[in-house]
Formats: sequence, C-alpha cells, structure tokens
Amino acid sequence: MSKKRAVTVARELDKRNVLSIFFGSADERREGKVYLATLVAALLNNNLIGGRFDFWKGREYEQLTKLLLRIKDPNLRLPSSWRLFLLSNRGLRIVFKLVYLLERNRRAGTTRVTDVQFIDLLREIASDQLLKELTESYGLGGAARAVQRIVDKLVQRFPDELGSFEVNLRALRWRSIATKC
Repeated sequence: MSKKRAVTVARELDKRNVLSIFFGSADERREGKVYLATLVAALLNNNLIGGRFDFWKGREYEQLTKLLLRIKDPNLRLPSSWRLFLLSNRGLRIVFKLVYLLERNRRAGTTRVTDVQFIDLLREIASDQLLKELTESYGLGGAARAVQRIVDKLVQRFPDELGSFEVNLRALRWRSIATKC
C-alpha cells in the first residue's frame, strides 16, 4: 500500500512538472530525470511515506511539493550545481534522509526547524568544496556520510536553530519517549 501511495505521488509530481521522473517506458528519454525506483525507495526507507512513522501520511504530495519547489526556487539563490545535485537520484536520497532526521528531531523536541527552513539553512553552507565531498560519496554508506557531513556543518554554523540536533537514532528514540512522559 505504501509503495502504491509513493508511485501515485510520483506520477502527480511528474504530471505537474514539480520533478522529472523516469518511469521506464520504452519510448521515454532518461536524461535529467530521477528514477521512479530511487524516489520510491528513498521515500519508503526514510518513513516519509509508510513505515513505522509514516511522517507525511495524507500530506505526501503537499510536503514533497513544498520541499522540491523550494529547492527549485530561484529566489533561494542556491547555486545551479547544488540544485542539480539535490534533484538527482543521489541528492534526493540525501535530502530525504536529512528530512527523516529532521522529522525525528522535531518529534523528540530538539528542533522546530521546518523542511523548507532546513533547505534555506543548507543554502548557507552550499560551497563548491562541500558539493565535491558529497558527490564523491557513493552508495548507501556514502549517503550516510554525506548526511553526517551536512548535519555537522549546519549544527556548527547554526547552533541556535540546530544546536541539539541529533543523528543518533537511539538517542532520538529515548528523547521521544522522555517527551511523551
């Protein structure tokens, strides 16, 4: 059921030109598009759609649209190299992992930063050097290292907004339990 929801949202994003998605039909061109399988897996694996938390349940399209349109927004003044990276297969895996951690941190009460505000903060650290480091990270382990590198830089640069931001999921689980008591 979650996979079906993710594919339905993907079709809508593609239809409304929010994100170019490669669905794999015989006459479809691949250039500049995100693979459907990558998008669906990243959404499911990070509990944004489905899973234990199902963070975006009932708001999948709206949440994704807000996030993706912010990345594409020329007023953000995000360098085009960063924009291209963040809207690529590898970049979206990193973005969705960051959003997953952000959702978990909000639940644990360690931050109030929204997804869109997080993208705004990311723009402030978007250097050529950091992009080079991120593009050299391959596979799921590389994505985890890339996420850690981004979070480290953001927490260092924005201690008031993200000072107690936690990437350790076990620590987040305990904080979430403590806030429920």
